[in-house]
Amino acid sequence: MKLFPESINFLKYSKFYFWFSGIITVLAIISLVVFGLKLGIDFTGGSLLEVRYENNIPEPTAITEIFKAQGLDSFQKQTSQDNAIIFRFQNVSEDVHKGILDGLLTDEHPGIELRFDTIGAVVGSELKTKSFQVLTIAILAIALFVGWAFRRTSGKIRSWRFGVVTLITLAHDVIITVGIFVVLSHYFVHAEIGTPFIAALLTVLGYSVSDTIVVFDRIREHLLKSIKHQILEEVVNRSLRETMTRSINTSLTTVLALLAIFFFGGETIQYFVLTLAIGIIFGTYSSIFIASPLLFWWAMKTDQSS
Repeated sequence: MKLFPESINFLKYSKFYFWFSGIITVLAIISLVVFGLKLGIDFTGGSLLEVRYENNIPEPTAITEIFKAQGLDSFQKQTSQDNAIIFRFQNVSEDVHKGILDGLLTDEHPGIELRFDTIGAVVGSELKTKSFQVLTIAILAIALFVGWAFRRTSGKIRSWRFGVVTLITLAHDVIITVGIFVVLSHYFVHAEIGTPFIAALLTVLGYSVSDTIVVFDRIREHLLKSIKHQILEEVVNRSLRETMTRSINTSLTTVLALLAIFFFGGETIQYFVLTLAIGIIFGTYSSIFIASPLLFWWAMKTDQSS
């Protein structure tokens, strides 16, 4: 039994898909403007210290005095789950780090150090610049490759349009994923944008373009084999029916595995895994409900204007 009957018309509701994606994209951009990017020390530079207390947490005034004793008048403090506190401050030497730790963890306030990271400001700025450059280059390179890979196709759809639609689809996936992550970073402590986040976005790009190419390749295959006067809408719908089950099953099994890691894995990779899950969900959605309908809509508009 086929999951999707031949009578179903996926392109019938294209306007709904476009409106839904447009609204989500606008909300993502608004959240980015309002909340801004919460950059981790990978990009900003500085030191990050996280400690977890067994029971009693020192008073805020006592914590301030501990940092002042080490020559630090400015620092940021954020509470986390399970009596954990994250401190962010300027780069310090190992002696200052040890002095802060000795002041925070005492017999009266027992606990453990979970992590201590430090990155120079110059290195952080360079990492930020190169990370976003890599992300931009990857999107453009993927779009150019798709346009080149589909150079042998029917005259009904020009090859370079496959690349342009892929570019739009990837930008759609990245903007929505970043927007959701910005909201998370505003309300949750550990949701910061660093190199793991960029790695997750690059993984999402690869996954998304893989799904998109599967659908596009099936469209090209049917266009090359179809009779001259076959309706383009029938070709696109048939291609979607033949690939949708594969795309949904692949994405669903991947997301289920990621959710298992999110709930049962380590806390340090939770938001990296969550970024992957969000990106894969929207990447699958866009490859089916945005890329192919947009390609069809563009081709129809061109035919009508010519």
